[in-house]
Amino acid sequence: MITLFINMCMFRVKPEDVPVSKNLLIHCIAAATVAFFIRNIMLTEISVAVIYALIQSAMLGTSLYLFLKFYKKTERWLQSASSLYGCSAIMVAVALPILAFAGPDVVFDTVLDATKLLIVITSFWYFVVTIFILKETLEIGKFAGFGLAILLEVMIGIAMALITGLMGTPTN
Repeated sequence: MITLFINMCMFRVKPEDVPVSKNLLIHCIAAATVAFFIRNIMLTEISVAVIYALIQSAMLGTSLYLFLKFYKKTERWLQSASSLYGCSAIMVAVALPILAFAGPDVVFDTVLDATKLLIVITSFWYFVVTIFILKETLEIGKFAGFGLAILLEVMIGIAMALITGLMGTPTN
């Protein structure tokens, strides 16, 4: 299955090529959540890393479900969610060694170097993979896929901001 998601990240297979399986979806959600958690540990304090990973994972699925509902394609949930979570796990895993090498300050550092460029490239690639999955799943154009991918990121960002606001900063 890992090969399938790697191939999807390289645009060789489509979400419809993913088996329809609740077990696969559960494994993909778990893999993505663990990947988010590991990345979050590298970027923030461990006390909030778990909560952030759970929010990111929940909002990824919730956003996708809302898009499927809007386009009246909820029957594609298992395949498209498995695709989105599986590819998220792969793409975040690709970025982990770069983040580990660069350290947590690389995200906030204004100096552009090779490491930061690699992070930008992997982030952009992840975004393009998300557009691809949304475009194929919802049978929409590239620009609509782009817009929905932006909306997905905004929805995740708003949820993160709301939870962070409710929790306060880790030093409070």
